[in-house]
Amino acid sequence: MATTTNWSITYPTTANNITPLATHFANLASSTDTALTNVRNQSGRFTGTNAQRLALTAATGRTEGTEFYTTDTDRNWLYDGSTWVNADNGMYVITPASAPSGFTVGADGSLVASNLSTGPRNFDNIFSSRFRNYRVEITINRSTNGIGTSTFQFRSGSSTISGNGYYMSTMILVGGVTSGVQGSAAGPLTSIPGGIDSYGLFNATVLDISNPFVAEATQVAGRTTLRGGYVGDVLNTFSYESPDSMTGISINFGQTITSCRIRFYGLV
Repeated sequence: MATTTNWSITYPTTANNITPLATHFANLASSTDTALTNVRNQSGRFTGTNAQRLALTAATGRTEGTEFYTTDTDRNWLYDGSTWVNADNGMYVITPASAPSGFTVGADGSLVASNLSTGPRNFDNIFSSRFRNYRVEITINRSTNGIGTSTFQFRSGSSTISGNGYYMSTMILVGGVTSGVQGSAAGPLTSIPGGIDSYGLFNATVLDISNPFVAEATQVAGRTTLRGGYVGDVLNTFSYESPDSMTGISINFGQTITSCRIRFYGLV
């Protein structure tokens, strides 16, 4: 009697009458082909390079529902029966490989600092081809209440981008007073991202950056919430109009910081 494997492949044993051999080999070939077809038709998950994903065919395992993780681009893909669809979604924490002076990398990927002195801090290798859009969250606590102007600039490689090209439009809502500022800056934007000045003891900023890595104009929208002495919000949109590819940012803190936490996200 022929033996059947877990994959329904049949083959003869010594107890079988192995004559004629052609019949037994035909059954072996047929059952093997059926088993492989069944495996191929199962929705599977593959890991490999992006080139290997594109080279996958129906004959090598691609079917509707097939998932593929590309190790060289760090992307998840789903085959919908006719084309590959990017299956990434949400916000992905970007953990820097190293931290600038005064900062350490926390367990959650945030950059944290205590008793941070004034001066520029460069955050490199944040923007890449993996994500088109980004979000930056910044929280600051000061020991002194009041206005502390900071500056923000993009970086390309290991160089800070200065000069013309920065444009901004700002609305400040503090203590029931609303004021607007609009114009251009020949150098850095005088703001922690989201506000021209940082007011009060505590500030929390959310900054959305569109396509910084692509060699196009980069748009930025931010909001800073103010607490401690001043209560309100600073709404800011600004841009860098030159078609440069940015890889990071530089923040020059204009006042001593008691504590600071910065977190970068890639948006899909």
